[in-house]
Amino acid sequence: RNIANILISHPAKIWTSKKTGIMEQKQEMHISKPQATTYGIKILLPNVAKYDALSAPTSCCCFHCGFDCSEYTLCISDYKCGLCVHKEYCSFLDCKREHRSYTSCNASCKCCDCSTDEVIFVWAVQQCAQLWCCGGGGECGCKPTVCQCGQKCSFLDFRCDVCCGEFAPFGVACCGYFCTSDPREGGPTAGQGQVVVAP
Repeated sequence: RNIANILISHPAKIWTSKKTGIMEQKQEMHISKPQATTYGIKILLPNVAKYDALSAPTSCCCFHCGFDCSEYTLCISDYKCGLCVHKEYCSFLDCKREHRSYTSCNASCKCCDCSTDEVIFVWAVQQCAQLWCCGGGGECGCKPTVCQCGQKCSFLDFRCDVCCGEFAPFGVACCGYFCTSDPREGGPTAGQGQVVVAP
């Protein structure tokens, strides 16, 4: 009777009872679990060009505007300040591999996630593609960052950096003619060159 109660209360395991001396084989009960197939989703978001790539910049201290002719089919809005990050982009007539789909949308979001070495409080990212030549996406979240913003609309590029860092260095200029030293001649002044991978 005691053995029957033990087997009913613990159906996943069977062991040897010390009281009765009855030997039973110890084993795990096999439980079938559903399997899910993933496709290794990876989200890549474009960034504004390096400062060196700007043509005919007009500058006032940490505010800059110029021309970026590298990708005229791309529009980007990128804002960072304190603990807030917000970025989005759209692209048209762009047949890159990530846009070669009639319709698709990949997204990932996390909140108070401690599953990795990096603690993520709030983070969301997504990317969509339509008609094999158009796409868009963005990210938003909460993480420590500097105060800077950048916008690209086809050929036009506008950016500012409160700290006058590499993203938008200090300068005074009009249509490419600088009253101060040209930051583009002082070595590499990389902007946001890396891509964003979904957490």
